Amino acid sequence: QTLTNPTNIDQTASYTVTATSGSCPSSTFSVDITIHPKPTVAASVLSQSACSGAAITPILLSNTNGIAGTIDFSWTRDNTTNTTGIPSSGNTATISGNLTNMTTSPETTIFTFVATSDNNCISNAATASVIVNPLPTVSATPASQTICSENTIAPITITNPNSILGTTFSWT
Repeated sequence: QTLTNPTNIDQTASYTVTATSGSCPSSTFSVDITIHPKPTVAASVLSQSACSGAAITPILLSNTNGIAGTIDFSWTRDNTTNTTGIPSSGNTATISGNLTNMTTSPETTIFTFVATSDNNCISNAATASVIVNPLPTVSATPASQTICSENTIAPITITNPNSILGTTFSWT
């Protein structure tokens, strides 16, 4: 039988046991089971976008059902090849840092986290996602020119060598 404690404090379930052989019953006895509550885990930010190399909005983890005692948080993240900069796992209540996109397309990193109570009860896992947008590169050809006063400069070609879609250019 699976026992569930939906509260934030310990609960007790009691069973009365009687053995019978034919028509002869034994004396009864009780079995008490203490059911510790599981913590719940929530994040302050469930979804966000950041530019490559920029700090993400810190993800603050909390135990929303208020179980007493020390709650430990642990987390992991995926996509560690295409996004770098934040470790692949941690044991902190705050996930923060800079993620760098190693590709030319937006990359999503999913953080998965749990809370663990003093009684070693583990919450259901929850997630938060960060879309890390790549940074475009810019190239100007020619990169410099020397001209005499009142002469026209040669055309300058501006390109996006890493071909990030949606890149626009401005100059002053």
